[in-house]
Amino acid sequence: MEIPESDSALIRRCLKKDRKAQFELYEKYKVRLFGLCQRYARSEAEAHDFLQEGFVKIFRSLSQYRADGPLIKWMERVMINRILSLLRKKRMPMDDKVDLQNLPFVQKVNSEPSEKAEAVIQLIRQLPPGYQTVFNLYALEGYSHKEIAQVLGISESTSRSQYARARKAVRAAFQKLKSVDS
Repeated sequence: MEIPESDSALIRRCLKKDRKAQFELYEKYKVRLFGLCQRYARSEAEAHDFLQEGFVKIFRSLSQYRADGPLIKWMERVMINRILSLLRKKRMPMDDKVDLQNLPFVQKVNSEPSEKAEAVIQLIRQLPPGYQTVFNLYALEGYSHKEIAQVLGISESTSRSQYARARKAVRAAFQKLKSVDS
């Protein structure tokens, strides 16, 4: 696959440790990658930490990019792997005994798309860490339960049950939002 010339030149400059090129690459992709970080973070500050850690990993691993797909997809994969590594260090619990009825989900959302997107991010952040991570990996990133089990060191059945519970909680929260908005 051919990568755009601008990315190709930027990558070459980054590999030469050109700070300006690294900043350009960061500026070009930070918004999209920050959105990804927000889905896994428990707070805005943690999302910023994930972004910083992820970009460090991206710059250190850039020589491994083989241009066999879009650069952003490779960067997202590196970012997700770094986030998962950081979450594993925190010993992310896979808690089956969470009372989802008492989570303080968002109460009201205006019809503005940006506010709806923020409400979804807030809703996902309020899920227990295990639910949040499995939900993101399966529903948003497209990982299979087998892949999730491998990267998180859990069984496939745990991945499935965490996803099912997360999906149920997200659905219930959206129902509450709809009834409040009506």
